[in-house]
Amino acid sequence: MFAFKPLNSPEIVNNYISVKAAAGSTGYSQQYLRRLLRSGKLAGLKLGQVWLIELGSFEEYLVKAGNSEDQRFGPQ
Repeated sequence: MFAFKPLNSPEIVNNYISVKAAAGSTGYSQQYLRRLLRSGKLAGLKLGQVWLIELGSFEEYLVKAGNSEDQRFGPQ
């Protein structure tokens, strides 16, 4: 099981976290997180070329991935 490490203010703004900060705290690649955002499996928004992930959606995904029998969804 893996856990999301809480981050302090520069990485979290208005309940959104950057893909780079999320990747650094969980072990998922930035490319994989952007793919989840594009496919709608994670809620977020795109500002120019930068994706921001909604924290609630990200935490739900981490719980779902952690409880999954299929371990391909875990961080590398």
